[in-house]
Amino acid sequence: MQCSKCTILACQENDLKKAPNRCPSVDDQTVFDEARKEYEKPDIRRISQTAAHVEVTGYMKWPRVKELIVFANKMGYKRLGIAFCIGLQAEAKVLTKILEKNNFEVVTGICTIGTLQKKELDIPDEDTFSTAEEVGCNPVGQAYFLNSKETDLNIVVGLCIGHDINFNKHSKAPTTILIVKDRVTTHNPAAVIYSRYYKQKYFEIKE
Repeated sequence: MQCSKCTILACQENDLKKAPNRCPSVDDQTVFDEARKEYEKPDIRRISQTAAHVEVTGYMKWPRVKELIVFANKMGYKRLGIAFCIGLQAEAKVLTKILEKNNFEVVTGICTIGTLQKKELDIPDEDTFSTAEEVGCNPVGQAYFLNSKETDLNIVVGLCIGHDINFNKHSKAPTTILIVKDRVTTHNPAAVIYSRYYKQKYFEIKE
């Protein structure tokens, strides 16, 4: 059973008697019992409560940046970190100004911070744009830098796939992603899901 293919959605109706065979809400109930215990932690509960407030209050009215500002304010976050790709420096600059205008202290870390060469990661020349001597992305360095500045919340702006994973794994502060890197769709990866052209071209999926 795959939730993405379910047509009943008994979990949403809180009526598991209608659940299809192999529904995880029924078969894996012990997993969700364990998960519920996490919500007893004050920080997890507070994030959930704040998320609910932002969702309902700004529903179909606020863009994501506005949601970010309201969420951070209600959580009492003061120092925000931005981990951004060098290719989105202009966007990161605008975001910095917006957040500063809203009275946040902002700490930014570009992806090439620390000047990590690709050869240090045993990346071969064929997987570079020139040679392994070139500077590569340093998402762990970005995380360590923002950790050292004791940010309350970190915001990812356009880190490459994989680099975002390493950043999230090493960030001590809670992390939200504002922009997902997708060079082909001007950083709108959902376009591939909505577009018949992209689905047919890249994945041979026909409607």
